[in-house]
Amino acid sequence: MVEKTLEQNQPIPMSRNHFLLGTTTQICLRVLPIAATLAAALVMMTSKQFTRVFGIPVYARYTYSPAFNFFAYANLVSCALCLLYSLFLLIIVVMTLMMTGCAATMAIGYVGKHIDAHIGWMPICDHLGKFCDKVAVSIAISFASFLLLMILTVISARNYGIVFRSASSKFPVGDYAEDRSR
Repeated sequence: MVEKTLEQNQPIPMSRNHFLLGTTTQICLRVLPIAATLAAALVMMTSKQFTRVFGIPVYARYTYSPAFNFFAYANLVSCALCLLYSLFLLIIVVMTLMMTGCAATMAIGYVGKHIDAHIGWMPICDHLGKFCDKVAVSIAISFASFLLLMILTVISARNYGIVFRSASSKFPVGDYAEDRSR
């Protein structure tokens, strides 16, 4: 009886089911952010509302705020880049772009919903609830897309051997583990 043992730095063979599961996961994690960033941009771009406050007409559109404009276009650019990315670094760039858009929009959204009366401004979400709800949904979708891209980044980093060192080895786990051992 001959036992087959794997050397410490030899890659572990992958079963067909494991390979298909990994490939399916990668494809889903690449397609879902495309749909989510496009949805976030479209929800933001369609957010508008008209109301009267004390007889004064009040209009709300995403174009009235530079932060909302940036958020919408950052999501569109992220969607376009997600269609193109195959590079690990590009995923990081897209995630950074999305987080800056989310941060700017969250700041303006917070001001619109919870402004301090001592400043002299009043919250607008009491009067423009539909608009504020659409902005909140758009931000939530964008954060979900960011989370998917973060998971994809971790998986890609592991596949490229950038992170996650093996506990039993001082060499990285991944495609380059065998090459670096020499």
